[in-house]
Amino acid sequence: MSLTIINTEMKALSHTDKLQLLQMLVQEIVKEERSISQSQKQGQRAADILQRMADRNALAHLSDPVEWQRELRKDRTLPDRVKPLSLEEKRRLADKLCGSWSEDL
Repeated sequence: MSLTIINTEMKALSHTDKLQLLQMLVQEIVKEERSISQSQKQGQRAADILQRMADRNALAHLSDPVEWQRELRKDRTLPDRVKPLSLEEKRRLADKLCGSWSEDL
């Protein structure tokens, strides 16, 4: 859903509903920021493991790494779904909501 549509629908919300939406957005932003921090730690651990594998030539036995990767991955298509708002879109929506909320006062 685009911010333009959300912004239009948000204007019709009551003061209480806007406050509740703002609280939900803040909770989502905090949760995603924690998740990003955790992902960075996991990424560093993965990099360390890959470096150890490289130091030990762990995959030297593969004759065709590209074919091995294709077989391993077997990409799948994702079901149709609405794209969730990004962290930046949530922040912009929260900013707009705060602005429209203050106009109600």
